[in-house]
Amino acid sequence: MNQKIKNIIFDWDGVLVDSIDKMCEVNADTTSFKTKNEDYGNIFLGNSISYGEKNTDKKELNSFWKNWSIESQKIFPDKNIYKKLQDFKKKNNLKFFIISSNLEENILMSLKNADLEDIFEEVLGKDTHSLKTEKFKILENKFNTNSKNSIFITDSLGDIKEANEVSYKSIGVTFGVHKKEILEEGNPEKVFDSWDEIFNYLEKIV
Repeated sequence: MNQKIKNIIFDWDGVLVDSIDKMCEVNADTTSFKTKNEDYGNIFLGNSISYGEKNTDKKELNSFWKNWSIESQKIFPDKNIYKKLQDFKKKNNLKFFIISSNLEENILMSLKNADLEDIFEEVLGKDTHSLKTEKFKILENKFNTNSKNSIFITDSLGDIKEANEVSYKSIGVTFGVHKKEILEEGNPEKVFDSWDEIFNYLEKIV
């Protein structure tokens, strides 16, 4: 990368919160996704919202989001990681953003409950748009982010594919929904197993 990274865009579920097991549980209880009895990660091989809209009855999908809204607000961020992120952001004069397929109110409530709502310049969720490609463009228009000065951190192949569509570089993490071999199918810059590895890499590019 020739230009220094000044913006870090984070996925939410599976990256900033350990929510995958709870998501899987709520999904199995409230929807009839075709993957209900298969690997839950299949839903995230592409855009998960589009998958749900195509494969789930609208009433059941609404039920999922209602139940997920209740459950995901109970999932608190890891304050140790957030303290490190906050220090890293200040030290390197960075801007942090979240783009997610979760509802914005869920994310903001979790951050508020943990007194962490001031870390991120913008949180864009399902409410804003179903496609992350569009959410990248919204950030560009509002904050002058671009594919040269930004990097995206995510736990799913589907997200990496969407980032590729708008030429954004990605870092894959294996502590969410997809393992390394699946994430690497999208050709991310790197795939890491821990936050320590992520911070060490970011130090080199910011």
